[in-house]
Amino acid sequence: MNKPVFLFTLIVLTISTVFTTFILTGSTTPGLRKFYLISLRYNPDANASKILGSLDDLFSSDKGKVNFSNIRVGYRGLCIEHSEGWDCAKDGATLGHIAGDISGDPLDLVAIADIYRNKISFSFPIWVAVVALSIGWLGVALNCIPGIPIPAWTKKVAAAGCTLGSLALLGAMTLQQVTSGAVSTLVDKMGMNAVQIQIGSANIGFGWAAFALSILATIGITAIVAAEWGVATAQAKALEKTTEVMERATGGRFSTVDFNNDVESQPVKKPGATHASLGTSSMRNAVVGKGIEYGGNMLKSSLRRK
Repeated sequence: MNKPVFLFTLIVLTISTVFTTFILTGSTTPGLRKFYLISLRYNPDANASKILGSLDDLFSSDKGKVNFSNIRVGYRGLCIEHSEGWDCAKDGATLGHIAGDISGDPLDLVAIADIYRNKISFSFPIWVAVVALSIGWLGVALNCIPGIPIPAWTKKVAAAGCTLGSLALLGAMTLQQVTSGAVSTLVDKMGMNAVQIQIGSANIGFGWAAFALSILATIGITAIVAAEWGVATAQAKALEKTTEVMERATGGRFSTVDFNNDVESQPVKKPGATHASLGTSSMRNAVVGKGIEYGGNMLKSSLRRK
């Protein structure tokens, strides 16, 4: 009954986890350069003469083997675009060794990007989201395996993982937009429009999509856990009520415990038998029903005598 919900939740969780992983590992390789927090480049039309003189003079005085174009900042690395293509590294120092002698960066935007990645961007919520969603995915995947009894606590673990992952993603995306917007405004004001800063649209789009999908997965697995808990609670209350009714009807001489003990003492039918085993829950329910009927008949006969 719950298999379609589990399969849907598993697919949604898979997509959400992959999207979150892209965000976390963005700008670590040239292939992932489109996933970045901010991008810094020089504005060729800006007039920065009040503080820096002319950008043209700065560029002409800064000579190197390759020409700087822009740099992108991710949670785990930096990617720089120059006249010979793209290079990526985990920090600014390593990036300088890989890319070689770069010209056209008089304001040292590589160092600014490295400071942003190390001091301002906060990757902990993204790490929490990836780990939590992975735990939730594992719990849901186990319950999708047919023919294998899976403990009920795996569903609760999956629900907790999905919930934690969703909250972590919400915090990460909110923090990313706040910090990126603040740095964009700060650099724009201090650089007198000499530097163009762009917020990564792929990170924002994939991040909010991952959050929405994780919410769907959380709703699905939580609904299953809540439904099973409700059924178990209803059954426990029904059994308690049945015991109370039987004890009242029989004057305390019989209860469901007596019938359960009698049923357990009966021999079990062989596999070829057409009747269900007396040890099954359905047979126990039948016996309990007979007991209630017996108690009701005794109560009616005692009322008639009076």
